[in-house]
Amino acid sequence: MHYVNMAGARALGMTSDGQIIGRPIADFLDLASLDAVRAQLETLRADGDVTDPVEVTLRRIDGSTVALHAVATLRADRGAAMFEVVFQTPLAPPAAAPLRAAPAQPPGPSPVIDDCYRVLDLLHVGVVVMNSDGRFAFTNEAARRILGANADELLGQHHSSSGADLPMYDAEGAQIGTDSHPLRWILKTGLSVVREVVGVDRFDGQRVWLTGNGCLIDPQDPATSSVLLSFTDITEHYDARERLWHEATHDWLTGLPNRVHALNLAAAALVGTGDDRLAAVLFLDLNGMKAVNDCHGHPTGDDVLRIAAQRMRAAVRPQDLVARIGGDEFVVLMMGALSADELEAIVERLKAGLAEDISVGSKHLRIGVSVGVTRLSDDDGRSLAEVLRDADTAMYRAKTEGRSPATGSDR
Repeated sequence: MHYVNMAGARALGMTSDGQIIGRPIADFLDLASLDAVRAQLETLRADGDVTDPVEVTLRRIDGSTVALHAVATLRADRGAAMFEVVFQTPLAPPAAAPLRAAPAQPPGPSPVIDDCYRVLDLLHVGVVVMNSDGRFAFTNEAARRILGANADELLGQHHSSSGADLPMYDAEGAQIGTDSHPLRWILKTGLSVVREVVGVDRFDGQRVWLTGNGCLIDPQDPATSSVLLSFTDITEHYDARERLWHEATHDWLTGLPNRVHALNLAAAALVGTGDDRLAAVLFLDLNGMKAVNDCHGHPTGDDVLRIAAQRMRAAVRPQDLVARIGGDEFVVLMMGALSADELEAIVERLKAGLAEDISVGSKHLRIGVSVGVTRLSDDDGRSLAEVLRDADTAMYRAKTEGRSPATGSDR
């Protein structure tokens, strides 16, 4: 055995995985169960293959036994075959009908099932059982805490009914449609979901990020099988990753996208279509920043840059991107349909906004801007380097002419 999670260690009566790692699985299964597991493993041929569930008897460290279901899958790890085995406590007696909409407590629970639910409530991993009709049949304490709900708000509710419809998002933040919902996908295909990263809007509106797994409880009868979902809250890790991505792609001073991010977006937009097509590039160079820094110091100059960045964002359209490419130079990527009149109006708003006095503490400062413009046609044959060069050239022409109006070029 190369890995066991803490739930598995507890099931075996262990206090740590160190008591298990390196030992043969035969130490924890009776002979009949071991033969059944081996027979199932021999049916696995390709990476991702999954066995049918089999009943096994697990031997705990204290000599006691527990009856479980086992499902295994074949994984290729650096070219070596590895078997992942999941041991699962049945949530209902084998002869029972598939789980249906359930009240707060399962009808007529047996002591074994009671113990099972109590164990699940001890887990830090969220566990949810959904009936085949999409209704919540069971949620453990961790799931309710993660989702910000109590049992009465969930049990018996349909996952998409009023009050229980929790919007879900993929790892990139795009909302997942009804047809792509993990529950519907599992019921439709019969396949398992493994380590899926999704965002979920809780009942209080807070978004949490989860990594989860899901599978049919009864793969032999997928039409009526309930679905088992388990998930862990990774919001802290996801947010940390997002912060790192933001820091790598944005300017620390102004909060605007940085040069790398702007160039990557421009390259994609150059070959885009419709609303994703690059329509024009504006190069902006702030005039008078050296005097501000020399007379009032760089902290004041930093404040001026931050305020100027805010004014630039306010002057352009929502679909346009303003980026700081270095020092007092900025670029605006204008996306989608753009008429000559719209372009002229945006340039005028930029000039007017940056011509107004900027107040930093008791100081009232004034800067200017030189703007270079290059427009792109639908059949524009220029490379990105050529487009940026033309906008940069137009900006420097405006600066050397010593006037604020923008100069530009059309293609």
